[in-house]
Amino acid sequence: MGKSDTRSGYAWIRIKDKEGNLLHNSLVDFYSKVEDEGPRFVSRTYPEGEYMLEVEVAGENPVWFNKKGDRFGSTDLFVNVAETIAE
Repeated sequence: MGKSDTRSGYAWIRIKDKEGNLLHNSLVDFYSKVEDEGPRFVSRTYPEGEYMLEVEVAGENPVWFNKKGDRFGSTDLFVNVAETIAE
């Protein structure tokens, strides 16, 4: 769960098992032209056990320009997450 808005950027989402083996790695976009709070990432179901979730600010943000050179996209690199626990 998290917030997306015009100041947000990308985050690396990693899931590791208790031995530290990487099970999942993906880049998630937290940018949105309209502010929103909700799911930003949903993993597949893993067998019962211990796992580590890493959320790392990628240091990049979505920015693009039109042919006139007008800038669009995020104005910062924020990644805003909320803790949730699925049962």
